[in-house]
Amino acid sequence: IPSSYAIQTELGWNLMTKSFETDEFSDAEIFGIESVFYEFHLDEFSETNELDFLKPYWMHAFVENEVVLNDFVMAQTECYVELNEGWNLIPNPHLATYDIEQLVFLINNEEYEFYSAVQNGLIEPTIYEFDNYFNSVNQVLPLTAYYLYVYDDDISLKFIPFYENWYSPEFLLDWKLKIMAEQSDFSSIIVGTSLQADSLYNPYYDYLKPTHKPFVDGISFYIPDNSDGLKKLHQSITAPQNPNSDFLYSWSAQLELNNLDPILFEKKEDDIPENHNIYLQIDGETLDLSEVNFAEFTPSDTLLQITILVTDSYVSDVEDDGELNISNNKLMNYPNPFNG
Repeated sequence: IPSSYAIQTELGWNLMTKSFETDEFSDAEIFGIESVFYEFHLDEFSETNELDFLKPYWMHAFVENEVVLNDFVMAQTECYVELNEGWNLIPNPHLATYDIEQLVFLINNEEYEFYSAVQNGLIEPTIYEFDNYFNSVNQVLPLTAYYLYVYDDDISLKFIPFYENWYSPEFLLDWKLKIMAEQSDFSSIIVGTSLQADSLYNPYYDYLKPTHKPFVDGISFYIPDNSDGLKKLHQSITAPQNPNSDFLYSWSAQLELNNLDPILFEKKEDDIPENHNIYLQIDGETLDLSEVNFAEFTPSDTLLQITILVTDSYVSDVEDDGELNISNNKLMNYPNPFNG
């Protein structure tokens, strides 16, 4: 048990857990006098002024703050969290870090480690932090909270200190590409390829997207699942095509906005080969992200249909008949006409 613990509050929206009890300071003194807190349950938000021990919250902090606790109580034994079907806000009840493989799920008196629960269709294969936007992560950090999607009402999540897991599969990607949209808010999607994936929905590689935020000016960038129109994906991974012949990867995405202010798109590549060129097709306009990391677009609607293209050929604007204008010339042999 630490003799003291520093509590740092970052400016803006945060997901947090009150993993301690103390009479040394009030919640307002710890997290900031003007901070606002929201509970999330069954897809609904409710503002609260009282923070319960071991409970997760959305917090909006208007100032940065830091307090060092010298007199506090923390959880030291295993803790249970009751989950509901759908999106859940899960806490970290301990002042310790967990790998997601260490999380244990209980249903009908049977225990499942994280990836065993995924394999049995109980949960999604990832959790999400919020750091200006939702980001898929594989660790649960102290004092934080996370989104997790659950497929049954009768599931409990068990946190066991120092638990040693037995099953840790490895999900390998050939390459991946993150596209970030920035406007009144931030939102991102991830696409890529893996030898273990295919063109169909794969629960190990295709992740559902959390969209619940307690503020009204948020945006949401996602990939609709063709097999289920109700699913919104944060990540979509497909099988690789033959890199020695012409190839074209295409993902259809949607971006929900609250206004018509310009949008800044940013790409972040991970192991993408040099002959892979990147384009966004929006309303008949082509944004070329092959040699640059940023591109701006001014929308004419608050719901945008976006096609993400990764190819070794040139792509220009959409033709009048709706077909893509794609050249067969290899990018590795000719200069890119969009970078002139």
